[in-house]
Amino acid sequence: MKTRFLIIATLLCTVIQAQSYYEAARFDEYRWNEVSKEYEDRGGSWEDTRFILHKEYFTLEKDLQKETFYKWWWVYYGDNEQLGECHILENDAAKVCIDEDNQTLWILTGYDEEISRWTKAGALSRIKKIKPFLIHYYE
Repeated sequence: MKTRFLIIATLLCTVIQAQSYYEAARFDEYRWNEVSKEYEDRGGSWEDTRFILHKEYFTLEKDLQKETFYKWWWVYYGDNEQLGECHILENDAAKVCIDEDNQTLWILTGYDEEISRWTKAGALSRIKKIKPFLIHYYE
């Protein structure tokens, strides 16, 4: 009986630790300017946004409505010197990069095939790891 309990407890701990929970205090928005060949700062705001990182998916709080989340499946894309570890979301909807050095999560959207570039970027920063919580997914 003790052995069975230890096996179940070990499996549960492994599943629970397979994802990490975070909260960002700041969101900044950027747009690509084809003339200057740079991303322009469109401003930002102080807002708490929770998200979950898992090796197979990315979950983000929806529009600051607590307890409601979007979930996307993702695949590892590669490391980027400036943005960190990058992943591509399902259906190539976005590129998400985790910059651990600067504690920033980059979300790149609006890929333009003509210029081979993501045209919009959002940055969640001032990130801290938080305790796990229950969530409800937005359908």
